[in-house]
Amino acid sequence: MDGSGDEAGRIVIDGTLGPESNGAWCLAVHMGMLYSGSSRDNVIRRWDVKNQRSVQTFKGHTGSVTSLVSFDGALYSCSKDRSIRRWANDGQCQQELAYAHIKNVNCLAVFDGCLYSGGADKAILRWNGAGRCLKELEGHSRGVKSLCRFEGVLFSGSKDHTIRCWSREGECIRVLEGHAGSVWALTEFNRHLYSGASDGLVLRWDVEQGESTVLITGWSAEVLCKFDASLFGGGCFGAIRRWNGYGKRQLVPTPNRYYVSCLAEFDGRLYGGGRYDVICRWRIRGVQTLLCICLSRIRDQRHLFSTRQLARLPMDLIERMGDLVDVEMAELAY
Repeated sequence: MDGSGDEAGRIVIDGTLGPESNGAWCLAVHMGMLYSGSSRDNVIRRWDVKNQRSVQTFKGHTGSVTSLVSFDGALYSCSKDRSIRRWANDGQCQQELAYAHIKNVNCLAVFDGCLYSGGADKAILRWNGAGRCLKELEGHSRGVKSLCRFEGVLFSGSKDHTIRCWSREGECIRVLEGHAGSVWALTEFNRHLYSGASDGLVLRWDVEQGESTVLITGWSAEVLCKFDASLFGGGCFGAIRRWNGYGKRQLVPTPNRYYVSCLAEFDGRLYGGGRYDVICRWRIRGVQTLLCICLSRIRDQRHLFSTRQLARLPMDLIERMGDLVDVEMAELAY
């Protein structure tokens, strides 16, 4: 059931960063600070979120900054200029991996002590901290759009509509098929892998069985992010949706026509960037939803789970609760 953020009374817009963000295409947290990468002026910015302003710029890329990640004690970025850069805290580029890929570099991820990059050239490259390419992971037939580590393996999403699972040795051990469009977003939430794609589907995966469950249809999620024991997704239709892990979902209030291309949790807030000149910030307030489970059929006891506690329970257990217990929802103001 969809509802507006105001109706749910829980997540509200808490301010904006900018307007000098200049179209934030990616966000990352590094050394206790929030960073953004621009799609228009190709600049990386470090933010003072308390005063809602940029305090440091990192210049060097000649194309849109597509991904940021913290690795080996430094901030790394990749870009449509086909390069990967390592940055010092003073904004100086410590290392440039020029033409790391033949085409655009779309995404970065840290897995098993190494840096991984995915590009429009179909390749996934593994790098060490010295900037040496250790291995190329081959298998996708079109460009790689997303990377995610989950349960000790690396997952990649591609424009070839598939998700591939890679071992630590760089071998493809499983191919997940379920989307009919480019797989833009991958994330782990509540012990499951989730994916968003251009086909308008958000899927929850049983990786071992290679089967998926449709979470939502008719909405293309370009980014997925965990925050406040919920899963958030942003996309090109100017809306953010929230799922709490046990069926209920809601719309999140956004500025008018706000294109959301990145989300990140930082300092108890959710931040989102897009093709506009501000980074939006949300916070939780007003009502805390709790799941009250009456175990009268078992011990005649009553237990109370907060949303954070519930997020730690296996999804299959939550889904089976209806067969074992009486479940009711309670909203407590605070």
